[in-house]
Amino acid sequence: MTGAFERRLANRITSADRVWVSVHASGLSRNEIEAVAAKYGKKVVWRCADYTDQLLLIAEPGQLPLRTRSLFSPRTAMEVLPWLVTGMVGTGITVNIQLDYDVFATLVGLAGLALAAVAVVLPRLLPRPVRIELLAREFDGSPWVRIKPAHYPVSALMIGYVAATYGYRYMGFVPGNLGPTLVYATTTT
Repeated sequence: MTGAFERRLANRITSADRVWVSVHASGLSRNEIEAVAAKYGKKVVWRCADYTDQLLLIAEPGQLPLRTRSLFSPRTAMEVLPWLVTGMVGTGITVNIQLDYDVFATLVGLAGLALAAVAVVLPRLLPRPVRIELLAREFDGSPWVRIKPAHYPVSALMIGYVAATYGYRYMGFVPGNLGPTLVYATTTT
């Protein structure tokens, strides 16, 4: 059984320069993960842990965690989602009124609602290392970063470790209707 876990981990390690690995999800101990990484010339360059799991960033020795930015993140999806749903439902209603309840218009409205449901649930369905990779993309070197924990279903402690990985420190939180927004700043700010 351990051989299958090691092969799966080896495939992940060799497929990318940097990989976040969950000790819990991998089915291996931290020492076993380090041994597999060493076989491929890589090592654990950063570790984040909370009361539920340890996440290890595996890369070549000497590499620091890389700052990257992507167009898609749960935060972006949640900011665009209300406008997208409003537009699709509005289009569906308008076309329904103008075309005497056309089936196409109804489908557009339903598609908007389905997109809303998927966008809200998707982050919770992703594996934990993928959520951490998405979270890490938020810390892209900007002087201030605001994180809604609801967008990345991991503990606030884990968010703090990831922020520290990229040179950010906790500044406080802003209360909101959908939960608090955690505010982080670079250590030079």
